Amino acid sequence: MPVYQLLGARGSLADLITSLDRSSDVFSLPLIEVEREYQQRYQVQRFIQDHIEHKSVSLCRRGYRVLDAEGVATRVACDNAWLCAVCAPRRLDHFVAQTVEVIELASTVLAFTFSQIQETGEGLAVALNRLKRSMTSMTTGRAWAALKSRYGIVGIGYVVEVKHSPTGWHPHLHGFLVSDRDLSDEQASQLGLALRRRWSQQSTGSSLFAQHVAMVRPDEFPSVTRYVKKDSPRYTTTSATNRTIGDLVHDASRGDLDALDLLQEVATATKRQRRFTWTPGIVSTLQEATRAPLRA
Repeated sequence: MPVYQLLGARGSLADLITSLDRSSDVFSLPLIEVEREYQQRYQVQRFIQDHIEHKSVSLCRRGYRVLDAEGVATRVACDNAWLCAVCAPRRLDHFVAQTVEVIELASTVLAFTFSQIQETGEGLAVALNRLKRSMTSMTTGRAWAALKSRYGIVGIGYVVEVKHSPTGWHPHLHGFLVSDRDLSDEQASQLGLALRRRWSQQSTGSSLFAQHVAMVRPDEFPSVTRYVKKDSPRYTTTSATNRTIGDLVHDASRGDLDALDLLQEVATATKRQRRFTWTPGIVSTLQEATRAPLRA
């Protein structure tokens, strides 16, 4: 019997999700383990495709040999970064790889977590739109231009993480701000304080707060980049109250109909929503900044 038919049974998809390796990069695994990893992702994917109404995800056949109308083998992928258990981890891997490249080139890196307090019962679509508007407000205007000039800010990147608690949805941003200057601890602290203030001042209608803004040391790069990979349909946490998308899939596979409804809301609210981004051209900008002193 297929795993996705074992809804609510022992040894079901919920146990499979819990058993997945949460920290290792799939591309660093031996070939046989890579194959096992992807087979597990496909089983999670089948459950989502059977129970969540989302056109692109339901049609996703990444990893399967598909013949087109002319009989030519092709691979069809939805590239959904939120709900697809096959495409989302791949998209996250790509974002992390770009992040590693950026922070290795940057002179100073600040990691941040920006959150907002939601009103009870507020829908995810409203919460996500407000979060994105707040980020746009914070990184535009004359005050932001002055901040960039003062601290040598060349770019910013972030990933949106979605959790659900008894009080409602809790979308928040995990990201990095990079500078082409070697900022001192005091300067980095001042920049962090300025970012906290801008996040609060440029908010759009709710109580926003910066949970974390701090300079990242080189020896911390591996841990902070792994952290942003944890939110995908194949990842579960130990929290009983703040549930990630992976937790909702886990609970839905155990027969939790409320979790299934919440997953459907995720599918609707995240349609055409960008989940992660870096400032366009940031790698070439940092490379140019690195070469400039050599030409002087």
